[in-house]
Amino acid sequence: VKQARNELLLKSIDRLVLPYKTMVANDPGNARARLQVAILYTRFGLYQDAEIEFEALNELAPDDSAVKSNQGNLYFLQKEYNKAIEFYSRATELDNEDGGIWINLSMAQYRAGDLKQAKISYRRALQLNSDLEKEYDAYSKLLSQ
Repeated sequence: VKQARNELLLKSIDRLVLPYKTMVANDPGNARARLQVAILYTRFGLYQDAEIEFEALNELAPDDSAVKSNQGNLYFLQKEYNKAIEFYSRATELDNEDGGIWINLSMAQYRAGDLKQAKISYRRALQLNSDLEKEYDAYSKLLSQ
């Protein structure tokens, strides 16, 4: 049953990824389509496949904050918080006005044990987008302890 479920999951992922892979096959320089593939692989735990896509993306779009931020997500999900911090930090250098990136950076800093920096990054996120306070209310309470 477990093997059948895994096979079904892989088929579902393949179905989701196929349109983007087709776009990449037709235009290898299509960074947006390749990023969607990497995001889907990350979301479904296919981390090695996601890494391959991110390697290609870093060649195609080395200064794309979305690429760096999503690569940070890949490492965050694998509990590689220092690597996640590295990519989120690079993303904030490329796009200093995206509150979502700052929230991600804050959470990675928190998980890495750097509460002081996590609070600074969180405050920056809220300066950029006050709506994030409601969305991350539980995290805000965690930081204030």
